[in-house]
Amino acid sequence: MFIVSTLSAFYLTTTSEVTSEHPQVAVPEPALSQSQVNLSIPYVDEHYGYADGIIDPYEYSYNYTDPVTGITVFMEHNSTVLFVGLKAPTSGWAAIGWKSPNGTYTSDGINGSDIIYGAAPGTPHTSYPRINLQSTGIIVHYKLYMRNGTLLQEGDAPSGDDETTLEKENLLSAYKQAILGMRIGEVRHFIIPAEKGYTSESDALYGEDLEYVVTVTKIGATTANPADSSQIQYIDAHGVGTVQYVVDDDQSRVLQANATDDGSITQLEYFIQMNSTDSNDIPLLNSSEMTYPFILMYSPDENFDSFPAAHSDWSNPMAIRFVPNREPVLDVLSPISDGVLEWIT
Repeated sequence: MFIVSTLSAFYLTTTSEVTSEHPQVAVPEPALSQSQVNLSIPYVDEHYGYADGIIDPYEYSYNYTDPVTGITVFMEHNSTVLFVGLKAPTSGWAAIGWKSPNGTYTSDGINGSDIIYGAAPGTPHTSYPRINLQSTGIIVHYKLYMRNGTLLQEGDAPSGDDETTLEKENLLSAYKQAILGMRIGEVRHFIIPAEKGYTSESDALYGEDLEYVVTVTKIGATTANPADSSQIQYIDAHGVGTVQYVVDDDQSRVLQANATDDGSITQLEYFIQMNSTDSNDIPLLNSSEMTYPFILMYSPDENFDSFPAAHSDWSNPMAIRFVPNREPVLDVLSPISDGVLEWIT
């Protein structure tokens, strides 16, 4: 069973059990200690973006390209949700799977693993515009915050002038540089430090760091969000044998998902609950002490029963840790510990 959707966020459940097979994706008797790729996935307070099937340049704080499959995986987490993007060299399906951090990994293939397969069905996407210095008719909706989180301003900049290029707009140079490469519907978060912000003492924001969250709504004559035509079919499954998997009855662990395909590259995005009440799911705990082995696969076919053209394996998985949120550490520079203070009269 798979789900097809044109929405950027959805929930789903299924009660059908489906069993399928794939070629073996393991080699004899590898252990986690043999992992050659150790990845630490950062904690974020907020993910700026959507699971809309388009992986934008600054959407994720971490990415890694697997040398075996050529798939680039993008990740970050907030201790509750794992934000995942996959960019795979295929117009078929791509999958990401993981196993429990406990024990060793022998020639049991995908047995005991948690796997999500996804594909972008239908007609491949065409190209869409992104902002450059010569773009006109741009509308970027912004929210400007103080570094303490206080909302200072909200508006549009640029505001849609069809005659003025971005290069000629009367805006901070750092702001114009920060919105380059954005497309309609993209959300971007950035901070302009005080030294690149308002440098005139007469300005109300002189000496302030400027924190922006911006969204593009128009470029030239175009207002259509390319993600509106995104579609995905996916399954959340678990391995039950060397080459067999069963689709989970409970599909609610995937909170949001979508995908696009340009004819050669498929992009898939998921928001995944890190913990789960489904006994077939493997929880992902944010702890520097827990390391989870992950693998990647893809096929040129959109049918999830088709054989993968390339896959990594458990002998050299991505060994992933989810870095927990920690309280900041303050280093006291003055006064020096155990130093002597002198009074000045």
